[in-house]
Amino acid sequence: SLAAGRALARPIGQLSRAASAVGAGRLRVKLPADRKDEFGELFRSFNRMTRRLRRARARELRSARVLAWGEMA
Repeated sequence: SLAAGRALARPIGQLSRAASAVGAGRLRVKLPADRKDEFGELFRSFNRMTRRLRRARARELRSARVLAWGEMA
């Protein structure tokens, strides 16, 4: 039905836009995790993934700074 199509289209669109943002390097994007359905589970997993990517990027930047300091010494 039309209502069911809309109910699926909105969260899929949200996920698609968020994935595009992450692909462009914007790791602060966050999806609404308060849904009580499969999309809520998917959105929570997506948010967990972006949080882990931010942490990995931060570790990488710290390592690069340590290496840069070591090369200057």
